[in-house]
Amino acid sequence: MIDTTRITEPCPYCGEPETNIAIRPSRKGGHTAQCPTCGARSGNGNTPAEAITAWNRRF
Repeated sequence: MIDTTRITEPCPYCGEPETNIAIRPSRKGGHTAQCPTCGARSGNGNTPAEAITAWNRRF
């Protein structure tokens, strides 16, 4: 299981708490963080850590 405790920001669109944001494999390869409520996604990262960083930088 991927550690998502480093996600520090809620969804910027719907406000879903950061504890519910999922890290998933991307269709383009790599990983993305995705909100389970509205489907908002971070940029694509080569690793789960890069996807988490991209999510946190959206604010």
